[in-house]
Amino acid sequence: MRTSRILALALAITAAGCSHGSARNAAMTASAPSAAPVYPGAGALSERAYSTSDSFDTVYAFYNKSLPTGSERSHVMAPQEKAVFLVGSGNDQLSVTVTKSPICCRTLIVFAVVKA
Repeated sequence: MRTSRILALALAITAAGCSHGSARNAAMTASAPSAAPVYPGAGALSERAYSTSDSFDTVYAFYNKSLPTGSERSHVMAPQEKAVFLVGSGNDQLSVTVTKSPICCRTLIVFAVVKA
């Protein structure tokens, strides 16, 4: 249930973040690279969503190695493979969601600020 809420929040924040020029967008964009790296070679879909042709397993291994031990909160295989990592502490945390895209041969990476 918690994973569903985090994913819903991540998608809502991403959708809301499509407008340009707000201070919140700038702050959230600045948070992603400092708290978690953007996967090398991933193309930006928005300021907080990325896509790559690398496999889910390759991207997952990158984040599993790059993020602090214990930051993985969820990993599901079906109906769509997805892993959720949570980094940071206190009221400002960053979720990193890696999802095997339903579109052939793509992996999606979504960064979202999670407020307690």
